[in-house]
Amino acid sequence: MKTQSTFIVIRSKKHGAFLTSYENKPNTLAYTSDWSDDIEDAITVPIENYEFEKANYKNMAKMLHAEVVKVEASYDLTYPDGSDVKVIKNQETDNPLLEIFKAFKAAKGMEED
Repeated sequence: MKTQSTFIVIRSKKHGAFLTSYENKPNTLAYTSDWSDDIEDAITVPIENYEFEKANYKNMAKMLHAEVVKVEASYDLTYPDGSDVKVIKNQETDNPLLEIFKAFKAAKGMEED
């Protein structure tokens, strides 16, 4: 099974490492940050969140002497024996209360018409 993901990471312009943590220091205009050469350790931001607060992320990267990088990752999911992982479909639960609720909801919808 193949799956894809798109997200944002922050990469150092100086050494190419990826931001793994960031924290403001209390009572001062200073911060601490940690970096890793392994992108799997990086803090990731969903692309939708980045688009919503793009200016803030760009300013943060600038402050850290870093750059914003869009990652488009593809994953091949297989079992240890090499066979493909199968897609799991959401199944209806055998819950009598849920069935009663659905029936009530349907009846209420019919009355409103």
